[in-house]
Order: sequence, then structure tokens, then C-alpha cells
Amino acid sequence: MTEQLVLGRRVRTYVRGPRTLVEIVRSMAGHGDRIYYAYEGEYLTYAEAHARIVRLAHWLLEAGVEPGDRVGVAMRNYPEWPVVFWAAVSVGAIAVPLNAWWTGRELAFAIEDCEPVMVFADADRLERLKSTGPGSGPMSIGVRTRGVGDLDLEDILHSSADGGIVSPDLPEVALGPESDATIFYTSGTTGFPKGAVGTHRNMLSNLHAVRFRSAAAALMRGEDPADLPRRSMLLAVPLFHVTGCHSIMQPTTAAGGRLVAMHRWDPERAVELIAREEVTAFTGVPTMVLELLDAQRRLGVELPTLKYIGAGGAPAPPEMVRRVTSQLGIEAGNGYGMTESSALAVATSGPLYRAAPDSVGRPPPVTDVKVVDEAGRTVGVGESGELWIRGPNVVRGYWNRPEATAEAITDGWLHSGDVAVVDSEGTVRIVDRIKDVVIRGGENIYCVEVEDALYEHPGVLEAVAFGVPHERLGDELAVVVVTRPGFDLGVEAIEAHVGERLARFKVPTRIYLRTDPLPRNASGKLLKRSVREQILVAETTGGEGPGA
Repeated sequence: MTEQLVLGRRVRTYVRGPRTLVEIVRSMAGHGDRIYYAYEGEYLTYAEAHARIVRLAHWLLEAGVEPGDRVGVAMRNYPEWPVVFWAAVSVGAIAVPLNAWWTGRELAFAIEDCEPVMVFADADRLERLKSTGPGSGPMSIGVRTRGVGDLDLEDILHSSADGGIVSPDLPEVALGPESDATIFYTSGTTGFPKGAVGTHRNMLSNLHAVRFRSAAAALMRGEDPADLPRRSMLLAVPLFHVTGCHSIMQPTTAAGGRLVAMHRWDPERAVELIAREEVTAFTGVPTMVLELLDAQRRLGVELPTLKYIGAGGAPAPPEMVRRVTSQLGIEAGNGYGMTESSALAVATSGPLYRAAPDSVGRPPPVTDVKVVDEAGRTVGVGESGELWIRGPNVVRGYWNRPEATAEAITDGWLHSGDVAVVDSEGTVRIVDRIKDVVIRGGENIYCVEVEDALYEHPGVLEAVAFGVPHERLGDELAVVVVTRPGFDLGVEAIEAHVGERLARFKVPTRIYLRTDPLPRNASGKLLKRSVREQILVAETTGGEGPGA
């Protein structure tokens, strides 16, 4: 390690390892006929993937894409997803993975915000974009569809090969560790998503963090990290999230491992794939882990190749590590991070996790954490406060949002929005949440976004959204709606209204309708906590919700 100035911040960085993501792409050719990506019976080798990436990279330059241009990716976890991503970052473009669960309205907002020169999208996403109405917009490249987009990816790849683009090498483009590489959108407290801009160094910092965690766990088991076998990873989380892209796709690609992608999450199908494809590791949100354990027990299928299960993206119940260890007899891990920390900021696994199952672990060597009070002063060991994070993994800021960047990052320290406690050994425990956000099965839902959508209905006078505990999902979304006089508004109408405006996972699962005003304090501020407590007390005692 060394200490250097990165984007005006003095941080520790790794001396060895790739400096840009291009080095990972170049290494892919050396893995030849080894399977890179398996998807529902389709298999893509490293040699095939590398050839497609090279062809597409050359085509992007011929199409006029320049360093810093944005290239959108809006599709399922098809084999084309990593091909497009790696090709874009290899020519200096900024890859913008768009949430495939968004509505057309949400997709349109992100595209208008980051102004990509082109968007690679599958049929469903192209259809949603068309539903927003006519407009110039970026060039659309269809994936697994014919005649829907302006161009088709397969035609581009074939024409590139037939038209003379047969170079086995990537084009030479001047890039460095601080070159922008990605924009991942994260929901904002204003109700509008913000694009977190990550550099090549940011993303590669996560690669080092994953390697460090694996090596540390191996040493604690008495094994040599150099002898660790290549992983075959079950990819069940979306690549448009940093967990899927940074923590699963990137390290697996860099190590020459196999990615086994699912069309959609189904725990029994996951058990089948793990057994058939000889999967060695799986990482998902805690809900998925628990469902996988239930399915394995229900089906009675032995999984001898599976050696590791990790969780992230949402709080993991302590019972999870105990179940993984007792039921499967394998190692479990947990991690904490966010889009703005390029995924992993803190991690734990093996004996450390078993000893402290309520923790999220410790930061890697180049990352610092501290706990501060409301004034930004560091609190004592064992005292609670907001967790702040600093290191080469912290993004440079939000796309075209200087004020939001200044609010989120202070002198290189990223404000997590979570309340934590750090003990004398540096182990972090997350104890509460500051931000008005619901994490449902690993997906962030900002309450104001849902409330804004509700207020667009003419029959809604007042609305409040909040999270309530759920055994599997961590949280589920509840709303209390005060209806306007003269409107006969029902639960189904609310669900339909929100579903037309926001992604399906943001549609509330508990809806309480009332006619009385919501409680407010003397200054008129809504007492959201009071409303939430009424709901929880009523459900615990078997009573009715507020205004029911």
C-alpha cells in the first residue's frame, strides 16, 4: 500500500494490481475456452466474450463514441450485459447500468439526466422507453430483438467481423485510474435518482476488497490463499446494482471464474443450477439466502460443490450465518456498503462472522471508517452515531449534482446515513437508519419518492410512507393515505396508481386508508414516527391500523 492524493483527497491505495478495468478485459483472452457466462442453457467462453468485446469496442469508436460519453445498459442479466459493459469502459466511455425494473418514466428521467449517446436495451426496456412518447433521445441498440431498436447488437457484432474489424486486441485509448467509468443511479431523498459517478480506481478498489476478504478467510482456515480454486458464482442479483457488477461480475471475471446467471430469482431453480453447474459460491440479499436454505432443505438436494454463501444489500439476521453453517457446513460472509462506496466498504466472513453474527465486519486495509455525532465530531469507541467512510472506493460525486455531492461527502468522508457502533477491534455494527429509506429485499425505496407519486392522485389529500419489519425482506413498504372528500379511493386503485409511476418493488404492500388528518406537531411537521408506531402496535395487539 501507499498513500497518495486521489481526486484531491489523501487516501491509501494498493500498489499492485490492475490500474484500469481495461487490464481485466485484456486478461480474458488468456482464459480461452473456459466457460465465462452460463445463462439458461447458453454458454459463452472467455475467448468468445473477449472477441465480442473487442469487436464492439472498435465499433463504438467508429460510431463516434469518445472518452467521457455515456453508454446506457438496460437489460436483464443476459450474456450481452457484460459484453456491452466491458466494451464501453474499454474505450473510455462511462457505462450507465439502468435499473431494468424501472418504469418507462423512471428510465426516461435517467436518460434525460445523463444524456447517453446510445442505450443498449432488450425488448422489454425498449418498449417501456417507447411508452414515454416520441422524442429524439439517444440511439437505441436492440439486444435479443429484431427491428425494435435503431440497430441490433448481433448485426453490429457480425458486421464488425465481416467488415474487417478482426483485430484481436482492444483499441488503444488513454485511460487512468481516475478516469470516469460508471454511473450507477441511486434513489435520492428528493424523490429523484442521483447518478453516482465511479472511476476505474473506485471499481477496482472493490476487486481488491473481495480478494482481501477471501485471502483473510483462507488464512484463518489455515489455507494458502494462492491455492484457492477458481469460483463458479451463481449470479442471481441484477448487474445494474453494484453488488452484482462490482462484487460478483468483476472479481469473477478477473479470476477467470464462471458466472451462472438466472433469468429471474427462484430458490428451487437456484438449487438446481448450483447442483447442475457445480457452483461454488453464491452471494445475494439475505432474503435470497434464507429462501435458498429453505429450498435446499425442502428438496433434500446435496450441494457438495458449494463452499461459500455471502449476503449484502440489506441487513442480515444473525440467524442466517448459523443456518448456513449448521445446514450446509460451509463458510458464510456478510458485507456492508452502498452505491457511493462502490459496493463493499466493510466485510466479514468465516470465524469472525460466526463470532459476531450481528456485525458487518471490518473495513479493508485502504478504507477508513468512523462514527460521528450530529455535528460531525468523532464519538468514543462503542458509542453510536452516523457511520462515515473514506477511501479509494468512495465515488467522486453525483452526476451534475454539486450540492448533493457536498452534502454526501465531507473532506473525502462519505456520509452513510446509517447509525453504527464500532468496537475497540474495529468491528462495525449497524444499529439504525438515519435516511428516510426502506430497504425491501435489497432494493432501496426512498419514502419521499413514493409519497410524491401518491400526491399525484387527485383523491389523495395526505400521504406518508415508511418501512415496517418483515421476516424475509428486512422491510416492507407501508403507506397511510388520507383520502380527499368526495373520492371513493380503494387499496387496488392506490396500487395501480403507484405501479403506473414507479417500479413494481416500490408499490406499497400495506395500504391504510383514513379520512382523519395525519398527526402533526405545533410547527406543522408530520409525525411519521407516531404513525408508524400506531401501525406496529395495532398489528402486534391485533387491532386496526390508524383510521381503518
